[in-house]
Formats: sequence, structure tokens, C-alpha cells
Amino acid sequence: MSEKDQRWLATVRSKGDYREFVGPTDEYDVNGALQFSLLTSLGMRESHLMLDIGCGSLRSGRLFMMYLRPGHYCAIEPESWLVEAAIQNEIGADMVRLKSPAFYHGRDFSCRYFGRTFDFILAQGVFTHAPQQDIMLCMSEAAACMGKTSLFLATFMEGDHDYDGRDWLYPSVSRYTWRRIRQMTEGAGLRHVSIPWSHPRGAKWIALSRPEREPGMRDLVGGLPSRRPCSRVALGTGLTTSLRRRILGR
Repeated sequence: MSEKDQRWLATVRSKGDYREFVGPTDEYDVNGALQFSLLTSLGMRESHLMLDIGCGSLRSGRLFMMYLRPGHYCAIEPESWLVEAAIQNEIGADMVRLKSPAFYHGRDFSCRYFGRTFDFILAQGVFTHAPQQDIMLCMSEAAACMGKTSLFLATFMEGDHDYDGRDWLYPSVSRYTWRRIRQMTEGAGLRHVSIPWSHPRGAKWIALSRPEREPGMRDLVGGLPSRRPCSRVALGTGLTTSLRRRILGR
């Protein structure tokens, strides 16, 4: 990790800014809403079991937790202070008592920690900063907790070359080619398709599944309403022009 990244992390941690730590604060609400909209558009219902890898300060987790039935939201986040801050400032202790979420704060992507098979797994903003060995570990751990119909949604930053370092980059990003993403996916015994869905930072969305579900994946993704799920009216006038254009793709 560069000295610049280390200084930024130290500054944000010292301020206790749980929103800024996971991304630009003016995108906190929209980014979470886009994730929630994507999973529900792909069929998530309140009875499904979800694993949120790298949930951060519950930017989208607060929406999923409220939507899913008690005990159906699980999450992995090594920066435990982010979850604690989100509980205190975003959802409150009553929501935790009502919804009974489960959290794991290890750094080993131990999806099997929860002892469950998940219908939906989300890793938004994880592969965008991770080295290859951690992406492969995350994919393998997720695969061990996936059933025949499970979906694993993830983002990555596309590049002309593959990041070959062994350190996490944060807030800097690691970039990968589609070819390398495919190799890592297949190495975990999974398959993937591209998802035409918006992301404020320009990250690419992919849906991973077991090979037996692959034939129907493109039809499922093709049924999404639009790569621009937010209208200008929905976004409102409070957003900057540049942010509105990034989200709308215009």
C-alpha cells in the first residue's frame, strides 16, 4: 500500500468518518440504493439468505437488513468499527435486535463461518481493491456456500493489464482484464456473465454462478430493466451534475 493510501486511511480512521471510509460521501445513498435495486431486480425476496462480503458501514446493508426476514442477513467486514458506527448512527440497536444480523470480522473471507448456503452473495467494492490471491480466495470461499441456484454479484475495475501486486490498494484501485476475471472465476469452479448495471465509480458488475446454472444466466441478466435504473427525477437536484452523469451514463 502506498504512503498516500496509508495517510488517507489514518486520517479517515482518526476522524471516525464511517461514510467517507467506504467511498465519496455524496454517493453513499445512491451507491447503496443501486446495489439493493440490482439484487431485487434479479429476484431477491425477503425469504432469501444473503451474505454481504465487505459490508463496510452498511451502505447497502441497512437496506437489505430491513428488507430480509430476521436472521437472513449475514456480512463479513474486517473493519469492525465501521459496522459499530453504522449501527449507532444509521440503523440503531433496535434494528439489530429485530433483524438479528450475523457479522464476521475476520480477514480470510470465511464464508463458511456462518454454516449456511446463501441464495445471494454480494462483494461490491472488494475486487476493486484486492490482489489476485485474495480475489481467488474470496471466490473459492463463496463457491463453498453456494447452491445450484445461488447468485454471487461482484464488481471489479476493468484495465488493460492485470494488477500483479500482493497488497491491497485502498482507496486506490486494482484493475483486471476480463480474461483474468474469467480465469479466476473458472478456477473457483464458477461461471460468470457481465451485468449491464450502473455504478457511480465506473466499476463493472458480474454475476457468478455454478456451472449448472450458466445456461439461464444471460436470460436472467437480459431481463434487467435498464443499465440506467435511476431517472433524473429520482436522483433529484441535490446531486452534482458530474455525479448525476456518472450514474445515468450520460
